[in-house]
Amino acid sequence: LSEKPIFSMELMRTPSNEPIKKGTFAMWEGDYKLIYYLDYNKVKLFNLRSDPDELINLTDSEPEISRRMLGIMKDNLDRANEKIKSTGKR
Repeated sequence: LSEKPIFSMELMRTPSNEPIKKGTFAMWEGDYKLIYYLDYNKVKLFNLRSDPDELINLTDSEPEISRRMLGIMKDNLDRANEKIKSTGKR
């Protein structure tokens, strides 16, 4: 996988000038994939090299990786919501 994080998201429809509050976000970085369920504030972390079928959630056993990747994801979400707030557009 790429050295840079890769993001994917599925958002729930809201009016265009409201912040993103619902949806599912995924981020790939190196061997890891983090999935963040914004609606439920739930996180899952997988090592795609050793677990390509995403069967073993590593969130509790790899807390540092989970926190770091979730932090990157939340920072990007905060920036997107700031843009929505300032421009009124997604």
